[in-house]
Amino acid sequence: MSPSSNEMNDEEADFETPIESGFEYALNDLGIITPTVYFIDSEKNQLIMEYIRGPTAKWWISQLKAEEFDQKMDEFGRILGEILGKLHRGGLIHGDLTTSNMILKDGRIEKLALIDFGLSQQGKVTPEEKGVDLYVLERAVFTAVEKKLNEIRLRGRKRDMIG
Repeated sequence: MSPSSNEMNDEEADFETPIESGFEYALNDLGIITPTVYFIDSEKNQLIMEYIRGPTAKWWISQLKAEEFDQKMDEFGRILGEILGKLHRGGLIHGDLTTSNMILKDGRIEKLALIDFGLSQQGKVTPEEKGVDLYVLERAVFTAVEKKLNEIRLRGRKRDMIG
């Protein structure tokens, strides 16, 4: 969808969206928070869905204070791991698991929501496809965390520990 319009272009409309194929229902059955789809108008190529209020995980990580960083990231990682486990055990692949595609609903870690399922897959997914999902996630989280750790080090608040 273009930022200036809520309508899909003809190229996007030629493909069945994961939501139309029951993907949203599968996610809900697994207990994964996603935007609720309210209405799909195939003739006008429009999709009306819930707006989830809250920061992206990318922004949230960048705002963490040094003294809370380790504890908050441990909690974030645990919750994200639970969500990803449910997703993959349920035969689903997100396809673009980045910190920009995660929202902390109402700013709460325990309400971590996934968005943007445009590259998702459902059904018989291979271990390699699950691995690619994990690799994309690893790169996204590593990049976000590395930026924050470098910022903390530059302020002199985090020492390298040798143990």
